[in-house]
Amino acid sequence: MRRSYQYRKLERHSRKPAQLLLVPMIDIFTVLVTFLLMTAVFSRTVILQLNLPPPQVEFKEPPPGLQLEVMVRKDELLVADRNSGPLHAVPNTAEGYNYDGLVEYLKFVKTKFPEKTEASILLEPDTAYDTLVQVMDHVRVFEAGEGVNTVQAELFPDISIGDAPAPGTAPNAPAASGSPAAPGGPGSPPLAAAPAAGAPVSVMVAFLLVYSTEVEIIQNTKGIEIPQSIAQTSPKHSVVVMVTRNDLFVQGEFITTVADIKASPGALVEPLRAALKRPLLVGQEITERDIAQREITIMADKGLPYEVLKRVMATCTDADYGRISLAVIQKEKPVTAGQYKPV
Repeated sequence: MRRSYQYRKLERHSRKPAQLLLVPMIDIFTVLVTFLLMTAVFSRTVILQLNLPPPQVEFKEPPPGLQLEVMVRKDELLVADRNSGPLHAVPNTAEGYNYDGLVEYLKFVKTKFPEKTEASILLEPDTAYDTLVQVMDHVRVFEAGEGVNTVQAELFPDISIGDAPAPGTAPNAPAASGSPAAPGGPGSPPLAAAPAAGAPVSVMVAFLLVYSTEVEIIQNTKGIEIPQSIAQTSPKHSVVVMVTRNDLFVQGEFITTVADIKASPGALVEPLRAALKRPLLVGQEITERDIAQREITIMADKGLPYEVLKRVMATCTDADYGRISLAVIQKEKPVTAGQYKPV
């Protein structure tokens, strides 16, 4: 018995520790994972795009016999009828003028007057030339589509320009003291619609190609930054009046300074008028029919105030130029992904 006990004791001391075998467990998990992968149903969560209707904006119905005017104020764009007064105000956003809101109302007006093409843009004296160009763009046409598929739809392409009446004054208020209103002043017809020697004046927006070497040289050497536009009318050969930040040129010849224009009295720029009346530019005696066809292009810096631009335009009209074009640079159309096809 004692021997047997000693033997068992010796056997206990010499026994090796037991080992945990994980291989069978790994085999089981492998089979389970394979089974789950084969029998599982995978689902992908997607979204369904929901476009909520825009908030209903009650647009004021334009009256019959509408004479459309768009007034450019510091804090808003005001659409009005020359006879009945304001129709719709478009307040500024944090980014500036709300051109999209202006277009929405003008599209509403166009549905009521589909045959109407005339509109007047009335500006305050310190309105920048670039603002005038942008407002003209959005009054003339609106763009639909994206990238290279963008198309332009017509709104009111026949634009006239004039002075905005003082805030709180009726658009068609008569001039003070019962005297006739000064050209371009409150109560007068828009400046660009005023007749010159019996010929109507139209404002047409032309553009210069953005890659034009001549434009790049002008901007680098003459201190001028030309505004961009969606206009598509190519410029024609004509007399060019260029107004930089500081100076005015005719066909590249220095005429006067912007400071002198602001300081001089009267509605016209006399040095410019004298230059445009030169025989070299005028040539032989012209008739009223010729005046209506004579075109002049104004190339101005985007920051030029309207009070200077107005006097330049009035001088061109007085010098027997019946068509005024504003030179701008055509905006490049963005190309969306997948639309570019290399040639």
